[in-house]
Amino acid sequence: MALILPHGVLFRGGAEERIRTKLLKDGHIDTVIGRPANLFYSAAIPVCLLVLKKGKKPDGVLFLKAAEYFEKGKKQNQLRSCK
Repeated sequence: MALILPHGVLFRGGAEERIRTKLLKDGHIDTVIGRPANLFYSAAIPVCLLVLKKGKKPDGVLFLKAAEYFEKGKKQNQLRSCK
């Protein structure tokens, strides 16, 4: 399963921190991908994609900084290839 969330969800405390910790300890978070702002019409903030995998081996989490792979647009940015 993949979730698109505001980038701040990776750093905030409180209930979000407890959820994040539980997902990590249980080995459910497979990959975290950082994306730039203005990719979606309804959100001008940077986002992250959390890729969750049930039954994942606890061998670590892959972090991808993909925020620089975009083309600047007038109202909305566009993804570009990560070649």
